[in-house]
Amino acid sequence: MKQQNMIRFSGRRAAAVKPVRRRGILFAALSLAFAMLACTVFQDKTIPTQDTRSLFTAAADTAVMRITLEAVGTAVAQLTQAAELTAAVTATPQVPPTETLAPSPTPVPATPTAAIPPTATPIPIPCNQAQFLQDITIPAGSVLPVGTRFIKTWRVQNTGSCSWGAGYALVFASGSQLGNVTSVILPVEVAPGQTADLSTTLTAPLMPGYYQSSWLLRSPENTLFGSGPEGLTPFLVQITAFQPAGWSNFAYDFIANYCAAAWNSRAGSLSCQGLSQDAAGSVLLLNGANLEARRSNDLILWTRPSLQNNGWISGQYPAYVVNSNDHFLAEVGCLNGSAGCDVTFYLDYRTSNGATGRLGAWREVYDGKTTLVDVDLTALTGRAVQFTLIVGNNGNPQTADAFWLLPRIQSLGSQTSLVLDWSREIEQTSQCVELKIYLFSQISAEAQAFSCTGRGEYLGKTSLDSDDLAQLLDWVRVYADFEGEIYDAAAGQPVITYIALYGQGNNNVTDTDINRISRFAEQIYKQIIQR
Repeated sequence: MKQQNMIRFSGRRAAAVKPVRRRGILFAALSLAFAMLACTVFQDKTIPTQDTRSLFTAAADTAVMRITLEAVGTAVAQLTQAAELTAAVTATPQVPPTETLAPSPTPVPATPTAAIPPTATPIPIPCNQAQFLQDITIPAGSVLPVGTRFIKTWRVQNTGSCSWGAGYALVFASGSQLGNVTSVILPVEVAPGQTADLSTTLTAPLMPGYYQSSWLLRSPENTLFGSGPEGLTPFLVQITAFQPAGWSNFAYDFIANYCAAAWNSRAGSLSCQGLSQDAAGSVLLLNGANLEARRSNDLILWTRPSLQNNGWISGQYPAYVVNSNDHFLAEVGCLNGSAGCDVTFYLDYRTSNGATGRLGAWREVYDGKTTLVDVDLTALTGRAVQFTLIVGNNGNPQTADAFWLLPRIQSLGSQTSLVLDWSREIEQTSQCVELKIYLFSQISAEAQAFSCTGRGEYLGKTSLDSDDLAQLLDWVRVYADFEGEIYDAAAGQPVITYIALYGQGNNNVTDTDINRISRFAEQIYKQIIQR
């Protein structure tokens, strides 16, 4: 149980102490003192006859009054001290009044004197000045077949103060000349502020590689000027000339001549090597690309119909005289990443006498598959024919990314069914393998793998894709029949590889060619046995 602190009192209960006000106590003390003084000080002032008794009486009275005054003074002092102590404990502290300050007058800012700007001296606009706006054809980095003629067009604005009229020209300045053209007279007058498309016809070099050509404008006073604030930036042509192996084996190459074709869409005429985002459609050359199911390292013709429902694009090529055994060959499909692609490819023709016709139509959707095209042109033998490549859009215009892989005409005669025989054995062992490739048609070939040990064993087969088929047909067309052997060693043991190609050409095979064909067959054999 918790104890309670208690205060004990002895005798009578103490009375409750009430707070004493200092002014009342002081007033009472002073009143008592003045009353006592009044009794003494204000007595009769007449001096009595002095005798011994009276002297003693006066002395006693004087002593009594001194004692009384001292007692009163002591009482007053004690009462005053008690009153001050009580006031210090109970009184509310006095807060000094806040000093009232006169409000400071609000400063009035001085009105600044408006500075008068100096009169700007206008900067004169140069007479001859231009601004490059965009590439209309052959954007930077375009890939063109070697020897291709093309038209390069820049869109330029006249930002000077003089009109570009008679005597103005577009001239070659530096870099690769790209043909024989060195200057082009401006076809129209271009007033200050107007824009114009400036073009020149150029030719890709015969040697593969990267090329840059710089062009400037020239005034009648032979002043050269270009783009930018200083007029020093030239207009550029930046291309890569490209030629893959085997192109010389094509009777006619649609990629090598694609800039010679007349390209059109529903929106009008198109330029060769257009812009990939052009709403009017475009034709571009890609140096290798991802197709629907694989990547190809060959040149690809990318044809984009105009961005409209049922848009289309077409390219009519110069006339070609068809020979016997000519075939139109290509692979068609949609580029990788073009979900929603739904297009139809057409091959049309027009003869010199005006006859027209359609040689085939192939619909392609984005499904991971492509189509190999083989059209026998025998019926047109001896005629000068203009072939037209056409792509029509059936689906989403934004993803109608149609491609033609190696579109070409090749002259192919009759061939034996077995075109390549490859085998490899390790001497003094029973290890022996064999690969045979059969050509069923110009668009179909099959490779079969065997174990040639003892009675032999069938190991499997595969169809050649378009890249491998095109390579095989090139070898068949170029080389004459041959048989060769390659000696090698594996783990210290001799290895013999036998190769036989049944060709239609006249060229003799080299050691380098034999090794290339052997690697080609070995790769296909590994694809079969690793499945």
